Amino acid sequence: MSSGIAYDSREGRALCAVISAMMTAEAYHTSAEMAFALRSFEGYPANAKAMRGVLANHARAACGESSGYHKLS
Repeated sequence: MSSGIAYDSREGRALCAVISAMMTAEAYHTSAEMAFALRSFEGYPANAKAMRGVLANHARAACGESSGYHKLS
């Protein structure tokens, strides 16, 4: 608010996207640290491939890619 960026503007949405991406990355990082210390959750092996696809999609989005997403059109 103090920066003067309008909520419903291209700049406001871009700033929100960056903040959301950074929060998501930090949550994934913390989850990985916890899994390393405490072991992964019981269902992880069955979901590992899908989770790697989700992370790859996040990386593509962070780089501004518009195609090549895992199981998305």
